[in-house]
Amino acid sequence: ATKCAHFGDSTRHRPIVEWLLDHDCRTVGRLALVCALAWRSRRASQLCEELALGESHAEQERMLYAALGGPREHRALAEQLGRVATRRETIRALGFSGNVAMIPVLLEFVRARVPEEAKLAAQALSTILGFGLRDDRFAVTDMGPASEGSVSEGAPFQDEESRSSLPPLEQDNLDADLVPSPEAELPQPNPETLTRFCEERAAAAPKGQRLLYGVPCDGSQLLHAM
Repeated sequence: ATKCAHFGDSTRHRPIVEWLLDHDCRTVGRLALVCALAWRSRRASQLCEELALGESHAEQERMLYAALGGPREHRALAEQLGRVATRRETIRALGFSGNVAMIPVLLEFVRARVPEEAKLAAQALSTILGFGLRDDRFAVTDMGPASEGSVSEGAPFQDEESRSSLPPLEQDNLDADLVPSPEAELPQPNPETLTRFCEERAAAAPKGQRLLYGVPCDGSQLLHAM
């Protein structure tokens, strides 16, 4: 019902949808937030900001805050990058800002070479500037030879040292999620070439305009991106 309310009469349904913003079920609250933001609800905007700049995990709210906000909101979001627990969500959200001023901030994480953070920062930069993540110029394609003593994928542990490194079966977490994150499939960015490219594109970008894949974000570009 909350999802369908978006297609209904905002005058009639706004009080109910705003009431649902604080629903105990997070899914209902998130759906109500999207609906209320589309109706330009001040209450929804305030809640979105509280969640986006808070300490809890709120990936959707951070993305919405970046996409709907302006330079002030983007600076406030960038200030949250010091929080390690929510840093990846914040990096991802900044890609939806379209703000060229965020490029130096994101490049810091590319150069820091923390693998997953660097990949997310490159993805965010790609959303703003429109380069291909798998372009040979920007990706590290040769990770070097496998380290000595490494085990090939799918191969059993052949030596006693490898077997002894495993936890005892009774202590192993059989419910652990062993599926790699989607970011793990992204290529490792090349910090040097990516920095040069992004700085050149940022200097040539039109001032004060939000970019989406390197083009000023208007209705036609948004449709093309979708």
